[in-house]
Amino acid sequence: EGWGEYQYGFEESYGYRAGKFVRDKDAVIAAALLCEATLYYKLKEGLSIIDVLDKIYRRFGYFIEDQVSITLKGIKGKEQMTQIMDMLRTAQISELGSIPIERTEDYELGIGRLPDGREYNLVLPKSNVLRFSFIGGGFAMARPSGTEPKIKFYFSVKSDKPELLEGKLNKVKEDLLSLVNRVLQSED
Repeated sequence: EGWGEYQYGFEESYGYRAGKFVRDKDAVIAAALLCEATLYYKLKEGLSIIDVLDKIYRRFGYFIEDQVSITLKGIKGKEQMTQIMDMLRTAQISELGSIPIERTEDYELGIGRLPDGREYNLVLPKSNVLRFSFIGGGFAMARPSGTEPKIKFYFSVKSDKPELLEGKLNKVKEDLLSLVNRVLQSED
């Protein structure tokens, strides 16, 4: 609507785009931005980039992310993806990996839900995406691909102790994928 100025954007596959001078997302601009940040912190604050990361971790916590793609080909695969999304929409998931869900957002319906049942409208465009946000940070998301015979699951888990991250992530993935596998096994 003619307001604001584009700063940067990025995607889960690590493509970055910064400013108006880069035509597409790529790793080249990401490397240049990292070099610029490294130089800035060294000259202006006497910190290494690792020192800066440690400050960020102490302030916001440690995160770990992962993605799982399940390929489901043909008409049956498309039906299975629909069944998986329908099941996740109606499953009343209150926790994953023993981490309580703070809110569930359904971008296809444009509605967010809190655990007490209250709803709110989402402002992003409609898309067949479900997001389960954890209390304290992190999330699990489900999204069927629009261009490939895949359904993708994205995971982000937070902890104040980095040594706990991988275990927490594995439990969240196990819980969500066990729900998905029930749908897939019922089709066999």
